[in-house]
Amino acid sequence: MDPVSAASVIAIGVLTGWTELAQRYRDSPTGPLKTWAGWTYIGVNGAAALGALWLVRELGLGTQVGLPQEVAQVLLAGAGAMAFFRSSFFTIRVGDKDLPLGPAAVLQVILNAADRAYDRQRAAERSAAVSRIMANVSFDRAKQPLTAYCITLMQNVGQAEATRLGDDVQALEKAAMGPRSKASNLGLLLMGVVGEETLETAVKDLASVIFMPNDADAALLKQLKGVVPGDGRHLLALCKFLDPDTAITAVETEIAAIVASTDSDGIKVILMTAALRRVFGSIILEAALQRHQDTLKGG
Repeated sequence: MDPVSAASVIAIGVLTGWTELAQRYRDSPTGPLKTWAGWTYIGVNGAAALGALWLVRELGLGTQVGLPQEVAQVLLAGAGAMAFFRSSFFTIRVGDKDLPLGPAAVLQVILNAADRAYDRQRAAERSAAVSRIMANVSFDRAKQPLTAYCITLMQNVGQAEATRLGDDVQALEKAAMGPRSKASNLGLLLMGVVGEETLETAVKDLASVIFMPNDADAALLKQLKGVVPGDGRHLLALCKFLDPDTAITAVETEIAAIVASTDSDGIKVILMTAALRRVFGSIILEAALQRHQDTLKGG
């Protein structure tokens, strides 16, 4: 078997395996390549194509199709391996599921292992990303405009997929969970369709709409009781203490300008809070406000 034909048919099998994995993880098509199970699945497809080429050569197939023999045999082996490993001899019913028996069953076991391996790895990454991106997002404000904007930004989201996403968001709206949990789950739903970068871009573009206070911020607004504009530097210092990796030069200048403005004290406090939340996120800001209130009580 010549090296060029072997490399070509292996490439067909590898590309087939990778394409199947990429379709399952549209938000991170190359993600499964980070797991051993993903490479195993791709390798099995490549090996199957190579084995099929050996069989085609031994049987002398692909010699009467009007193409050069080497090309015809490579194409026949690549297509044959794909068809064979995705076929089943018969199906048995176990409980309420139909299980195929044949080469497809073996390939499905490896594919399931690849799914689980990548899901475990991706779960932590997705959790960190959605916590960062959706930190200040109000679910009630974002559920319609953010969903519509994300779909509009994408050019290949079909009507059926958009409808299914809308149904998932409606179900999430009715779910028995708090607004922050709903916002995080909304981010996960959208990230699964449009990807992390598009979601982050959409949130930034719609910040003036979906960051507006509503019932989800009731706890935060309650903590502002007793806060005056002069507390801005103290709150900033507390936020920096809780999140030392975040730069504060820009927000420090912004807060100084707010305090020096001619707005009422109530407006100044709201503007300061919005600036701190934008930079540090709700969790850090709420912790800083709690420590500030504890300091006032202690004093």
